[in-house]
Amino acid sequence: MSNIFISMIGFEERGLGFFKETWDFKVDDYILFVNQEFETDERVVNFREAIKRELHQAKRIQFLRASYYDPFEIVRSFNQYVFNNKLDVKASKFFWDISNFNRQNLLVLMWLLRRKYSVESLDIFYTIPEKYNPEISKGAKGFSTTPFFGRSFSKKKEKLLVLLVGYEIDRPLYLFKVIEPSKVILVVGEEPTDESFLDANKRALKEINESIHGTELRKVPADDPHKAGEILGTIFRENVHDYNIITSPLNTKLQTVGLYLACEKNPNVRVVYSFPDKFSGWLSKGIKDVKRFKL
Repeated sequence: MSNIFISMIGFEERGLGFFKETWDFKVDDYILFVNQEFETDERVVNFREAIKRELHQAKRIQFLRASYYDPFEIVRSFNQYVFNNKLDVKASKFFWDISNFNRQNLLVLMWLLRRKYSVESLDIFYTIPEKYNPEISKGAKGFSTTPFFGRSFSKKKEKLLVLLVGYEIDRPLYLFKVIEPSKVILVVGEEPTDESFLDANKRALKEINESIHGTELRKVPADDPHKAGEILGTIFRENVHDYNIITSPLNTKLQTVGLYLACEKNPNVRVVYSFPDKFSGWLSKGIKDVKRFKL
């Protein structure tokens, strides 16, 4: 049995949070993903070097390629890693820092571990930054359906769009325009990872709500994947008989894990993801706390 750590090297300092803590386990293998579109970005290069310094005594480190736009790339990379190392995935323990994962890759890799490989031991880590940029991205261009989520749609049902709202406004409004749902539920993270983050979330929610008339508001915790999964599951079950459900995660990664847990029990929910025109110069700053959840 191996203890395997997974993370993604991204734009944010909080990707170092896990390595600053002392944990009650030892890691045998480190798997560090990098989205190929950003691998030469100065921030990614610097954080990669910083993590290598933190892991200078580690015996086995593997850098694997992923893609921000193509979630099948992370499937190919992970499957190849398993094959090359003759890894008994089901018998391994996984410790996964989700802080820097983009949500499509997070959902797809979660599906791969839990559904394809039947991983029984999975701990999730999430680093809360000291500060978020309230203008984290600008614009919206295109969207994609997340693989493995949403198996069937009925032509007899209308569309329900469930938007897990974060700070961004352009991306959820873009989805509303292109999907043209007959009903919209806006999800607000009333239990935030930090109280200081809630005001910007509510401002975004207010602007979106003013642009889309007749929405329904629901509160779903942004700080606990288990609670988020339970409430989202209730929302899906309440509406599945009347609507084709489409959802998009734009709040915390912990809420996205909750969305995965809800979709696992409601397999006909379709998950979509809109892409920004561009990210801002910085996404978050600092490292405040590291949370751990057992799935």
